[in-house]
Amino acid sequence: MDKFKNKKIAAIHLVCTGNLLRSRLAEAYLRSKTKDIRISSSGTQASLQNKGPIFWGTLRILYRNNLLPYMKNMWSDTTGEDLKDADLVVFFGQANYDFCREKFNFSGDHLIWKVSDFDDIQLNGKPTSIAEEIKYLKMSENIYIRIKQKVDELIKDRNLA
Repeated sequence: MDKFKNKKIAAIHLVCTGNLLRSRLAEAYLRSKTKDIRISSSGTQASLQNKGPIFWGTLRILYRNNLLPYMKNMWSDTTGEDLKDADLVVFFGQANYDFCREKFNFSGDHLIWKVSDFDDIQLNGKPTSIAEEIKYLKMSENIYIRIKQKVDELIKDRNLA
């Protein structure tokens, strides 16, 4: 997307699948690092999840990193308006980009970040084993580290600070 690289950015939209972990963490972290840029996030399948407003591992990371003031309160489904209103859209994987290209005919300035997610079938709001919870905590911490790296690169590459 080199043709967009020097374009002034007033709005960034982040898209993952459930809007419970990756895009929500990136949204809060990016908001904490930038001024005068509208930051939003959504999920291509957010309404299909039934895990509440946020994944508990996400909330834990937000709390530990003083990002609670920058988070939004509820997940959002991706809409064509979200994409149209953004100067830059960041997708957390090819599948999320493909979904938006096909459903909304999206063709704007975008990045595709290869930040892995984890299979959240067992994250249904019911208690699980401590071993499973520790596994998810470790995975979510690693995802957050990767998101911070990608956001910091974005800020530097697009002069957003």
